[in-house]
Amino acid sequence: MKYYDYIITGAGAAGLMLAYRLAKDSFFDQKSILILDPIERIVDDRTWSFWEDGEGEWDDLVSKSWNSVIFANSKSNLKLSLSPYRYKMIKSKDFYQKVWSEIRSKSNIKFLKQEIVKLIPNNKYVEVHTNTLVFKASKVFNSIPNPDNYTE
Repeated sequence: MKYYDYIITGAGAAGLMLAYRLAKDSFFDQKSILILDPIERIVDDRTWSFWEDGEGEWDDLVSKSWNSVIFANSKSNLKLSLSPYRYKMIKSKDFYQKVWSEIRSKSNIKFLKQEIVKLIPNNKYVEVHTNTLVFKASKVFNSIPNPDNYTE
């Protein structure tokens, strides 16, 4: 059973964003971090959209943005400014490329293609069971839907 300081279960948007933030923070450079997910997402499988006031950290990834909206029906057409906000869209492939690049630049972060089957917490650590392996960590960040299905 291998021990890690932190385990992230699930490498979707939430898990990857957490891993990205940990990778960018020097506090975690000496911590062992494991990311577990049965899939390594790298393809364009979705988009994310959000509102933002002005420039932002993810602007280099924005593939489309809007500064106005149109409300229309057969009788009228109303165009409204969103200022000072913009509605921005990011394609997942671009997001995955950026965050995986940062995550992979850190030798203390490891990714394994494993499906989580159960999480067992106790007072000192959490056991993370996959189909074939068991890991321990002092902290587990679980981004798997319906986590009650995975704990005892």
